[in-house]
Amino acid sequence: MALDTVSSSKNYDSDFCGSIPINFINSIQPHGLLMGIQKDTWKVIQVSENVTDVLDISPEQLLDQPFDTMLADKDQLERLQTRLADWPSTERMLLSLKLRCHEKSTQFSAVVHTYDKYYLVELQEASAQEAVPSLLESSQKVKKVFLALQEAENVTRIGEIAVDQIRELTGFDKVMLYRFDKQWNGTVIAEASAEEMVPYLGLRFPASDVPRQSRELYLHNPYRMIPDIHYKPARLIPIINPLTRSFTDLSACNLRAVPKVHLEYLGNMGVEASMSVPIILENKLWGLISCHHKVSNHPNVEMLTTLDLLAALISSNIASKENGEKLRHKSEVDNLKISLLEKLYTENDPAGSVLSNADDVMQLFKATGFSLVLDGKISSSGEVPNDRQINNLVVWLKRYKGEKMFFTKALPEMYEPAQAYKDISSGLIALNITRQKENYFLIYR
Repeated sequence: MALDTVSSSKNYDSDFCGSIPINFINSIQPHGLLMGIQKDTWKVIQVSENVTDVLDISPEQLLDQPFDTMLADKDQLERLQTRLADWPSTERMLLSLKLRCHEKSTQFSAVVHTYDKYYLVELQEASAQEAVPSLLESSQKVKKVFLALQEAENVTRIGEIAVDQIRELTGFDKVMLYRFDKQWNGTVIAEASAEEMVPYLGLRFPASDVPRQSRELYLHNPYRMIPDIHYKPARLIPIINPLTRSFTDLSACNLRAVPKVHLEYLGNMGVEASMSVPIILENKLWGLISCHHKVSNHPNVEMLTTLDLLAALISSNIASKENGEKLRHKSEVDNLKISLLEKLYTENDPAGSVLSNADDVMQLFKATGFSLVLDGKISSSGEVPNDRQINNLVVWLKRYKGEKMFFTKALPEMYEPAQAYKDISSGLIALNITRQKENYFLIYR
């Protein structure tokens, strides 16, 4: 992440970073193997070149061979086929496989991805402890976070609990919760960190830090892991997928290699390992849990699966709190509008009445100022734009934002003239009091 020191009105989702074809990068990180298996024949059609290092067999020896010739237990293939028959094709399947080569058996944690004509099988060597994950231990970790989140009163507190618990669980040197705005700029809203790590809490970063293609892939990947930025990529053999006649789409693969520019980026930050877990609300990327480590770090599959569950739990709690806050905020605004209408039609001096309660209005909305525009006359309290700026804002609202209530946290990004008074009103609530006339109640923050 790089600190954005330029105007917040610009979208820094750069054309270059946003156009790198990272799903067709055609190589993987070497902490695992990747095999392409043809559906109807179950023959190996593609394999990562590091299979030689892991299984002591060349890619050429493995290609076009039946997948079950590699399985230590021949019944494994039948069990795999049975599971896949009932498995949703859009979902990845996790399982444990034992492979045998040259009389040596190795246990792997496997992830199977389904495509039209083939399967992609990701294989990561498992320790004896990983081969039989402790369901009880994992469930207790998740339950601990669940109970802690129940006590959170707002999204910020959810973030603080989340990063604390995930850092304790994973041992990463730094864990951050990174929230996107409408322009895909991100802000670190919570952080748990070792003392020697550079703090990022509260900093705002440009959209190019997490470019468009990366954000789209987060909707399909439960996590993104880079155990060691100094890795040597392992190419897929052959380069072209023989079934599709093109590069293999690695969008959903955890092992997918990383563009060199991002590895350099992490190195410049003094980080050798990173992991990101998406926070998704209503099928949209809300933010990321971003983890950094000063040296290489290889979380096991059990931990990564637990993090996937925790991300869903955190997402659910954030959605609940945000929806509650929206409902409460809408209720407050509706009550204010009713009060304004009542004053407008029952009092001789509605503007004076509102101004006499200025402190209450400011406190209710945590505002820095407000303006009441009635029949072209402006009455204001607190820090507000000048009358000419207010009149122009009302014209813009009437023409382009005709809804009864409009609000934004980033007015200068939507309405360029507001750059002139962004220190007074980067946030705005606008109530269209009467549809027939340009009568507005404007609340600035």
